[in-house]
Amino acid sequence: MLTGDKNENARIAGKKIGVEIVKGELLPEDKLHAIEEMRSVYGPVMFIGDGINDGPVLAGADVGGAMQTGSHLALEAADAVFMNPEPTAVVNSKKLADKTQSIAYQNIVFALIIKAAVLVLGLLGLPSMWFAVFADSGTAVLLILNSIRNLSIKSYKTE
Repeated sequence: MLTGDKNENARIAGKKIGVEIVKGELLPEDKLHAIEEMRSVYGPVMFIGDGINDGPVLAGADVGGAMQTGSHLALEAADAVFMNPEPTAVVNSKKLADKTQSIAYQNIVFALIIKAAVLVLGLLGLPSMWFAVFADSGTAVLLILNSIRNLSIKSYKTE
C-alpha cells in the first residue's frame, strides 16, 4: 500500500485490510519510484487511487484503478473504476475475475468435447439431424447455466 498519509495511519489501514507492504508519507514521484521497484520484484503492478496526486501513478502502473468517489483526474487516468469505495471491492473484483476465467475455460472444454463427440458420431452415421440440433442447442443452454454460477460469488468482508 502506497499512500501520502502518515505512516501510523497507513499501517493501521494496511493491517485492517490485510496488506503486507505498507509505505506512508509518499509524494507522487515517490509512489512512481515504489511502483517501479515493485514491478522489478513482483512483475505487473496494479495501483488504486482516488486523488489528484494519484494520476501520474495510475498512468504509470500496469493496471490503474480508481474509486468512484475519486477526483476526475484519477478517474480519467485509471484503467478500471470501482463503483464501491471500499478497499474490499478490489478483492471482490479479483475473486470474480478468477471465477469468470475458470468458468470460461470449463465452458470451452465442455463445448469442444460435445462438438467432437457429435462430429465422430456424425462420421459414423449414427445421429439424426435432430440429435445434432439438440446437442448444439442443449450445449448452449448448459453453458449458459454454468455461467450463471458466477452470480453466486461470495463477497469478501473484513471484520
